Amino acid sequence: MGGDLDPMNREHPEWQIGQFPQHGPASAFKEAQTYLKQLDLAQPAVRQRNIDVANELLERYQVKGLELDFERRPHFFKPDEAVGNRHLLTDMVRQMRAAAKRAEDKSGKPVELIARVWMNLADCWNLGIDVETWVREGLIDVLIPTNHYFFALDHPIEQLVQLVEGTPVQVLIAYSPVVGQTPRGPNPELAHSWRLPPAAGQPVLSDIPYNIDNDTWHAGAQVAYDEGAVGIETYNFSWMARSGDDWDHTILNELHDPKIVARHNKFYP
Repeated sequence: MGGDLDPMNREHPEWQIGQFPQHGPASAFKEAQTYLKQLDLAQPAVRQRNIDVANELLERYQVKGLELDFERRPHFFKPDEAVGNRHLLTDMVRQMRAAAKRAEDKSGKPVELIARVWMNLADCWNLGIDVETWVREGLIDVLIPTNHYFFALDHPIEQLVQLVEGTPVQVLIAYSPVVGQTPRGPNPELAHSWRLPPAAGQPVLSDIPYNIDNDTWHAGAQVAYDEGAVGIETYNFSWMARSGDDWDHTILNELHDPKIVARHNKFYP
């Protein structure tokens, strides 16, 4: 999503997708003009640049792995071509896995490839993300389903957990701890609440602040482990610092351990 900041985008505007997403939650953000300028991965040069970036990171630096984010801007092909082009995205991931294997052989240490994806497999498929093939071929080590902006306790990850059963692929859940998230409104008590930028839409339709407290974290951890996740990714966690709230971060000492989470006397359906 480099837009005009990206030399390739400036030099080849004809490679821009030029359409809004039509699948997944991102399809609701019709006013996000940057979606129109995203480069189409159907273009070989666009895919090759991503591969080259991965190769450089893996060859020049002793990294433990790469995280491929297929959720933050879920728009990779023209919408009516995405399913038919899914093999192109898979081949790109396949080449990145090969680069990770070379780095692994060179260092003698594991080099992982992890992928953030939409938590709904149908949305992934319609965007050209063939998660089933990635798992079957062992192209990734960790899947991280997420819903982007919100701390949702209703992640439907059962399909993903079933998909990786019997494989070494692990599933984490991403929780985005954005706080005080409310729409614009007349309520003066919410004047200092954090709000989504107008370009991203306003999905919260009430004056009740969307606050993440320690009970919410416990609930999220319990639900994640109960549904088969092996851990939690605190996505957009840095945004907590922008809220201005005084929050006790020691709760994070407990979330990594299912046994600690299970000892609490609250049950969260």
